[in-house]
Amino acid sequence: MKKLSLATVLSSALIGFTAFSNADNMQTLPLDSIDNTEAVNVLAEVVNYQGRDAIKVAVDPDHKSIEEGGCDNCTYLLVDNAPFSNGVIEIDLAGKPADGAPAWARGFVGVVFRVNEDKSNYEGFYLRPMNALEAEPRRNFTSQYFSIPDYPWHVLREKFPNKYEKYADIKPGEWFTLKVEVDGAAAKFSINDEEIMTVNEMFQDADLAGGIGLFTEPETDAYFSNLRITHN
Repeated sequence: MKKLSLATVLSSALIGFTAFSNADNMQTLPLDSIDNTEAVNVLAEVVNYQGRDAIKVAVDPDHKSIEEGGCDNCTYLLVDNAPFSNGVIEIDLAGKPADGAPAWARGFVGVVFRVNEDKSNYEGFYLRPMNALEAEPRRNFTSQYFSIPDYPWHVLREKFPNKYEKYADIKPGEWFTLKVEVDGAAAKFSINDEEIMTVNEMFQDADLAGGIGLFTEPETDAYFSNLRITHN
């Protein structure tokens, strides 16, 4: 995999991506190349999944969990570092447990955004598709908002039970569309045009700007295609 520094990515043209349109502030990234991306504790490759070109992302086997002295919610492929602050992110996703994964694997797949230059601060939202097949209360943990560094998923679940996790009607391994609408401190998250969660006060500064990343967790095959960004 080709790895580039953040400075290089910021200054480079997007190879394999369509041109940026100043007229309507729209940017379309088909995700058919891993050029001008940066892997953060993951491995990535271009594949054909269910008839479409996509980027497959999986956690690097050398990555250490927080219990092992590493980090949590810190595994993603940074694909676009034209600073995103406010606007709309839309992306097609699919996630399923990897072959031979243990029973706890949930098929984690999602996005991080407003990733700052040293990757110490960012917001995120991901799905656990396997949970959508479960009975209550576990099915209510299908989707997850989180904020790094101080509010990974387990902190939010402990301090704010049921507030930042909701049910979403998705299936493991099947494509769905995630829409993230960001305005200052607020964000609305929708799946296939159905609103799942609104966070009125995210935990990072409202004016934070930064990159967008394709997020996954261990024991998962995560697929990403057709990223669309509207900058406000």
